[in-house]
Amino acid sequence: MTVGFKKTPREIPRIEPPEAEAFERSCRRPRRPVVLRGLLANTELDQWSFESLRSEFEKVEVPMHRTCSGAVTPDPRLGVPTEPHALGELLDQLGGGGAPSLYMMSRVEELPAQWGGRVTTPLYCEKAGWLSRKLWISPSGTATMLHRDAADNIHLQLIGSKRFTLIEPSQSARLYPNSLFDSVPNGCRADLDAPDFERYPDFRDVEMEVTELEPGDAVYIPRGSWHHVRTVADSLSANFWWAVGWRLPLVFGADLFKRLRGVSR
Repeated sequence: MTVGFKKTPREIPRIEPPEAEAFERSCRRPRRPVVLRGLLANTELDQWSFESLRSEFEKVEVPMHRTCSGAVTPDPRLGVPTEPHALGELLDQLGGGGAPSLYMMSRVEELPAQWGGRVTTPLYCEKAGWLSRKLWISPSGTATMLHRDAADNIHLQLIGSKRFTLIEPSQSARLYPNSLFDSVPNGCRADLDAPDFERYPDFRDVEMEVTELEPGDAVYIPRGSWHHVRTVADSLSANFWWAVGWRLPLVFGADLFKRLRGVSR
């Protein structure tokens, strides 16, 4: 993935989860990505398993995105749309038996009520003025394109493993961002999985930070940071987007803009 780039990716610093005030001061305000080791205790991780989800919810329909052999592929008009599928269809693709074609990316309120009670919101964002929570199930090999979000984000690993690649907002020009009227306005033309340095020569100079999450770990992705995600081992994870203070109108506006255009992501 890093062949042809001029600089070797750096590891995102891994820290013990700090108190809320310390996280605000040393991470969120300066927009410093970190991995929060063991943010979720084993007693809470024990609530989750693919076997229990199958036994309880196999026939329940949940929002999913159809991937192209695991690649999250935007629709030219709708962005990254979802459609209802029985959970069992996706669980059948776990285990590495073939190219994955489904990816669950569902807001907590779109899922069975029992799931919501098992999702613990991190203390860093539990009192935020705006908060959005999603659960994600992805077979090994699933990958998202580079994109950025207006809100701060904590992505928490519950089962399996994911690899995250982050790029600071200051390097946006090297990624050739999409226009506001693209189907994925928060995406870019540079492709980390298949870089084309002839068409996008500045992409070669980009500086990256990487990490791999294990169950219980979480990565803080600062607002505006570009990120690419690859599922290393069949994964269940949760993420929490949030905004506070003067950023609230900006995040509300970005969310409304996508909803009015019918763009999903």
